Amino acid sequence: PAWYFASETRALAAAGHEIASHSFGHLYVRGVSPEQLQADLELWDRAAQALGLPPARTFAFPWTSSNSLDAPFWAVFARVGMTILT
Repeated sequence: PAWYFASETRALAAAGHEIASHSFGHLYVRGVSPEQLQADLELWDRAAQALGLPPARTFAFPWTSSNSLDAPFWAVFARVGMTILT
């Protein structure tokens, strides 16, 4: 959101850096449902859009929370257009 490092984020994007997502709410992804993950990613995209940023294509998992995810979680990332997961 605008109150959270908006000027720095815009400057990084203007300099050609990709602004990736680490989730909006710093989710422990294994601890939420696929629906909760999608809602969080959509919230992130709305906040990015409000700053004039494109939707994230890269996601960095908080808390190394990618362990043991199943197909419904990977489908969420595909639906929102995230193609690089780290």
